[in-house]
Amino acid sequence: MKWIKVERTPALVRVIFEMDRLDSRVAEEVRAEITTALPRENIQVELDLSRVEFADSMGISVFLIAFKLLPKDAPRLRLCGCRPQLRQVFNLVNLSHVCDLDPSNS
Repeated sequence: MKWIKVERTPALVRVIFEMDRLDSRVAEEVRAEITTALPRENIQVELDLSRVEFADSMGISVFLIAFKLLPKDAPRLRLCGCRPQLRQVFNLVNLSHVCDLDPSNS
């Protein structure tokens, strides 16, 4: 099953998460999909989380892997459309220190 949708422009890769729960049940599949979707070049990457209502520790690990897969000189990973409860979890685990949290859908 496809858990993400990818939109590409020359300056941006936007990864749209198509699930409401990013948990241990789907995290491995999502991780595999995102690993192949992320660019190896130095361009902006946005993860659209507007549909995601919940993420457990396995789900959060998907974002950490996305961050680690980007080139060192790439712009900061941008997490868009974060719902308040998800944003709170990201702040608790200090994900906001390595990614930009944007409440809008850009």
